[in-house]
Amino acid sequence: MALGRPRPKVGRGYHGHLPEEIWVVLQECWERGVFVASNFAREYSTYLSLAASLGWITTISLDGLRYSRTWNITAEGVSAYNHMKGT
Repeated sequence: MALGRPRPKVGRGYHGHLPEEIWVVLQECWERGVFVASNFAREYSTYLSLAASLGWITTISLDGLRYSRTWNITAEGVSAYNHMKGT
């Protein structure tokens, strides 16, 4: 049984250039997590927003029942990061 209600897929997604800073964001989210009100989050807010829009980071727990005050990398984010690194 599915948790929650299904969300419709809106639009076609982002297909433009990915700035280098997005990889910095993914690395930081993977290694430490990023507090939503941290200096890092303020400095990289545009790139955090892009990564979240792509589904690469989230504040929602794996079970989908809680949220936190930190951005963490998703499985899709790990895949994108590893692909960028060539691993």
